[in-house]
Amino acid sequence: MASSSSSSTLMKYHVFLSFRGEDTRHNFTSHLLQALKSKGFVVFFDEEKLEKGKQLSQALSRAIAVSNISIMVLSADYASSKSCLVELSDIMIRKRSQHESKQPTDRVQRWKSAFAEVGKLKGWHIKGGKFDRPETEYIKDVVEYVIKKLTNIGFESASEELVGIKYRKYAILNLIEQGHCRVLGLWGMGGHGKTTLAEAVYKTISSEFESYWFLQNVREEIKKQGKESLRNEFLSKLLDSKVDIGTPSIGSTLKERLKEKKVLVVLDDVDDSDQIDLMGVKHFGFGSKTIITSRDIQVLKSGGADTIHEVKGLNENDSLQLFSTFCV
Repeated sequence: MASSSSSSTLMKYHVFLSFRGEDTRHNFTSHLLQALKSKGFVVFFDEEKLEKGKQLSQALSRAIAVSNISIMVLSADYASSKSCLVELSDIMIRKRSQHESKQPTDRVQRWKSAFAEVGKLKGWHIKGGKFDRPETEYIKDVVEYVIKKLTNIGFESASEELVGIKYRKYAILNLIEQGHCRVLGLWGMGGHGKTTLAEAVYKTISSEFESYWFLQNVREEIKKQGKESLRNEFLSKLLDSKVDIGTPSIGSTLKERLKEKKVLVVLDDVDDSDQIDLMGVKHFGFGSKTIITSRDIQVLKSGGADTIHEVKGLNENDSLQLFSTFCV
């Protein structure tokens, strides 16, 4: 694990994950990604099977440059991937802050040096096998380290660094702290920042709750895996135990379990009020808060939102600042 040399740079990602997809994409790295996201961190994770080449290398280099922490998942065949070696070399160079060096460097020697240096860093050696700790325990250690590292350097959420987000976040916090507000709806056109705003609020208050989960892209996820499958996965996360319900309705035993939990939930991009009821929102325990984002205000009204806040586009000043930021 490595951190960048300066926290003053405008960061886009909290964490950059470097891994060999064929080795760990669908097991350890995937679990680590979800654990980091559940804590509200913005993670760069190469989810697309992109063609390897100069364009991808440049994109990855830019992502490393705007990430505060890089985590390398060194698997058995990590070194056989050219793109992984490029990532590793770039990460270690940025860690050393040797950007002033403009002289040509032998590529293979750079890779060897990077591996030698990363081998000196303290990390976690995951052996596997029944006598070793479960992967979930290692992941917990990694996430706690990330939280501690970013807290110590005073790094804010990447979403909070976006233009116009901070004052909007405080407005939502004032609404959600009101006792009568159990279900808050964020309504507005696509691209107005509903998800980003929900994420900023979620990260700020999640530690106050017994259990919390940010369910992204509800509309799309239901299309991919079906309503009941997504609902079962969602409730399993909240209750920290396997939930497998084969019917549209939630049984009485499960309702009682939910009523005992003070939870924070974000349901992102909901397009049908039935999706809200499906997730058991009305059964959450005392003090629970649910934030729902939708482009359809009627969905929020029918879904039982106590308070609905319209998320509008940037005002003139913020629009000018955003334009200036990307046109320097």
